[in-house]
Amino acid sequence: MMKKVTDQQLATLIQFIRSKGVKHYDIRMEVVDHFASAIEEKWETRPDLSFEQEMVNIYHTFGDIRFLKLIHSKKKAMEKQWLRNSWRHFKAFFTLPKLVFSLILVVLTQQVLQKAADPIMVFWFCGSVVILSSIIISVLLYWKKPVKVPVFSYDRAYWLQISAIHFALLFFFQLSDLLVSFLFIPLGIELWGAAILLSSGLLFFYSMVVHVSWKHYQEFQRQYSSIPLISN
Repeated sequence: MMKKVTDQQLATLIQFIRSKGVKHYDIRMEVVDHFASAIEEKWETRPDLSFEQEMVNIYHTFGDIRFLKLIHSKKKAMEKQWLRNSWRHFKAFFTLPKLVFSLILVVLTQQVLQKAADPIMVFWFCGSVVILSSIIISVLLYWKKPVKVPVFSYDRAYWLQISAIHFALLFFFQLSDLLVSFLFIPLGIELWGAAILLSSGLLFFYSMVVHVSWKHYQEFQRQYSSIPLISN
């Protein structure tokens, strides 16, 4: 049977990679997996090789510069993967039942605006609530990380994504104001237009900030829950 890296050796390898300045936990685990696989490949023909010595030898084959390049490339790759997964979860959100709910939401929103004394004020109030809720939930989800380690490479990608969402929401509601004033009112579809825009903002907020973030949380929970953790 092929010799495998033990949990204790894995913990030693995690500490070793950490000592080389790899602060992001998920990248650290990617590099650890790379090193462990390389050691196990060597054990196929030389099972007598020392784990600790081979761990150091593999690092030396990289050298400091190539090792830093390896870390940088893995960081970029994981950030891109995070954004691709976000887009995949966002598209998967809009299934047939949710599309039907979206139409119902538009009708209900139109009824609320119709009964309001100042529909535009209600529109902007709801838009402000959406943006504020987005910021609050983003912060809460950031604090509630999948596992109890402080730094992931996806943190930067997450905040870039969330910042883009907040910018998009602000731009969307500003554009909505112009559309209502200069297009919907002259066409006589003020309330229906505002209802569609407000419903779209609500759905975008929920799908990106709540649904997509929760899917990421579940994926990271599954990926890292069984790995022996070493505190940063």
